[in-house]
Amino acid sequence: MTDILILYSTTDGHTHAICRYAEQILKQHGYTVSIADLAAPPPLVAQRAVLIGASIRYGRHQPAVAAFLRQRRDWLQARPCALFSVSLTARKPGRDRVARNPYLRRLIGEIGWQPALVTAFAGKLDYPRYRWLDRQIIRLIMWLTGGPTDPATVRVFTDWQAVAAFSLALAQRLCTNENGAASTRETAPSALGAKLRRRPLRGQAARPTLR
Repeated sequence: MTDILILYSTTDGHTHAICRYAEQILKQHGYTVSIADLAAPPPLVAQRAVLIGASIRYGRHQPAVAAFLRQRRDWLQARPCALFSVSLTARKPGRDRVARNPYLRRLIGEIGWQPALVTAFAGKLDYPRYRWLDRQIIRLIMWLTGGPTDPATVRVFTDWQAVAAFSLALAQRLCTNENGAASTRETAPSALGAKLRRRPLRGQAARPTLR
């Protein structure tokens, strides 16, 4: 049985990379994890918890995200779920919170579903990868918001330790939900914080670059 199913909706590949990193962290802590594209999910039957990552481009999640959440809302509501969005807007202080992230607020409001955990992670700016028109539009957005505008810029804004902490917070919800108390696995916030301070998380230095 899969402990945690990770579903991703990605535009240029970075949301997939974040989900792969979350998968790595959870497996290191002993959880059984499967990962799939949200547009082609596996049969949803016995998965015990779900982590969903969705990219944003020009202020919108991909249409498949809202469609999936509407269709599977009751199934998702019956188990611990976590949702994160990925955008360059989230690089700004406080924009990881729903209250200050209009994209997350709109998505959750449209669906009428409240996951146990919600956040936003800053994404990756990769001008050389973009099509010409996208490059110009994103350069304008960066200029308006005080970001890099050099068309040669490739920069990852993602806080990888925040990704690890968020993933393990979902695992802790799963254990608490099923056992009525914290699991013996090392996912309690104090234990996690100590572990992150003692050493870098395995794979963090490499900064995932999956496409």
